[in-house]
Amino acid sequence: MKALVYTAPFTLELQDIPTPNPGPDEVLIRVKAVGICGSDVHGYTGTTGRRCPPLVMGHEAAGIVATPGSGVHGITKGTPVCFDSTVYCDSCTACQNRQYNRCVRRSVPGVGVKGMKRQGAMAEYILLPSRVLKEMPAALSFVEAALVEPVSIGLHAVARAGGLRDQAVFIIGAGTIGLCTLLAARLSTPRVIIVSDLREDRLALALSLGADVAVKPDQSRATVHELTQGAGADATFEVVGLAGTIDAAISATRIGGHVVLVGNATRMPAMDVQKVVSNELTLTGSYASAGEYEDALHLVASGAIDPKPLVSGIFPLEQGAECFERLHRAEEDLVKIVLTP
Repeated sequence: MKALVYTAPFTLELQDIPTPNPGPDEVLIRVKAVGICGSDVHGYTGTTGRRCPPLVMGHEAAGIVATPGSGVHGITKGTPVCFDSTVYCDSCTACQNRQYNRCVRRSVPGVGVKGMKRQGAMAEYILLPSRVLKEMPAALSFVEAALVEPVSIGLHAVARAGGLRDQAVFIIGAGTIGLCTLLAARLSTPRVIIVSDLREDRLALALSLGADVAVKPDQSRATVHELTQGAGADATFEVVGLAGTIDAAISATRIGGHVVLVGNATRMPAMDVQKVVSNELTLTGSYASAGEYEDALHLVASGAIDPKPLVSGIFPLEQGAECFERLHRAEEDLVKIVLTP
């Protein structure tokens, strides 16, 4: 099968690799659409430690069942499916509590770290356990179904804040996950949503998706101060993962407020721990999703959340390396690129 293989920092090669055979509880899926995640682009640079070559990336995808394993029931050849990006064991305590993202044996397609490496969906086929698959509603296209995964990340981030009704919400970063957090936050009817990003095109998109105010980072602190009568945001979502944006999140949040860390670009960023302590902030990590994938699928299928405006372009897998480089250079108005193997 053809696959886009990450072989070294800034290097992706279209290769012919063996097509995997499904085990008893596995399903071989013919990939029809796969999104390039921001984490894939960061991994492409070789700086995050979460993409170890050789590796086929891609965890936001949808396709058609090609071959079910011998022990798989209820999933037949030709069924359109999409999948949760966390491959969980379904037997540990976390899994029994539907906290799949905390599974002690979890893996993620297209992520390669020590002890956790699973080939992803930037290929003609992907092999997955049947338990993570969801049958696609008839109303969804494959591109829309591939976007369910980032929507589920936004839903989980919002859940980690503990409720947003009538609150002032501040979202730092208007990439795919920041915008999905915005789409999820809207469902909780906050009083105001403020979004900050460096790029004008993303700020405009945030406004079109329901943000009340969208500003550049150098204006964000004053804007949050003005719209909260000097108190600060009730809940701040940091969706970049850099020291400067984490500091901005802590500084913009009211005494006793929530800071949800979603971004994961830097391993050990410095932060103002004294401010976290003295303002008694609740500092929360948000990783992947914990049972929200099915909710995300229903919300997208019903139209309650529409992620289609996030798609900047759809390209064949053969143009994948070029697409990665375009996203890395960040010189164009691009948010989400979807590849079609």
